[in-house]
Amino acid sequence: MNDGTFRGRAQAFKLETLLKLSDVKGTDGKTTLLHFVILEIIRSEGVRASQAAKESQSTSSIKSDDFLEDSSQDSDDHFLIIGLQETAKLDQALKNSRDFLNSEMKNVPEDGFHQTLKSFMQNSGADVTWLLEEEKRIMDRVKGTADYFHGKSGTNEGL
Repeated sequence: MNDGTFRGRAQAFKLETLLKLSDVKGTDGKTTLLHFVILEIIRSEGVRASQAAKESQSTSSIKSDDFLEDSSQDSDDHFLIIGLQETAKLDQALKNSRDFLNSEMKNVPEDGFHQTLKSFMQNSGADVTWLLEEEKRIMDRVKGTADYFHGKSGTNEGL
């Protein structure tokens, strides 16, 4: 968010400070708060996935060359790529869970686990639907705000 300023890149902020901001763009004129938040979520997922992958490797299978590769892979771009892949997997994981529940769990006798899993899938499905509707509503408002401040544009660049 603070690219190009003396403070460097912001790592966190208080939400109350958003009310005080008159302009939520970085000094480059391209980075918006929405971009920053999304990139931070993706980067943090990439860091988490990268750490999990490193922890799952056994020390006997690690070669000395692997340590050299790790230092080059610990870049922000690497974490962004991994994080984007991880966040893209979330939707597929929910679908796989739903398919498993509908196919495999129908033959299992009704017990507490089955009821809990079924309830979770029903509630999470409603939550995902609500989130998709919220995303559409928010993107419409973001586009409206961008049109207000920047005029009508022919593309959705940056959205």
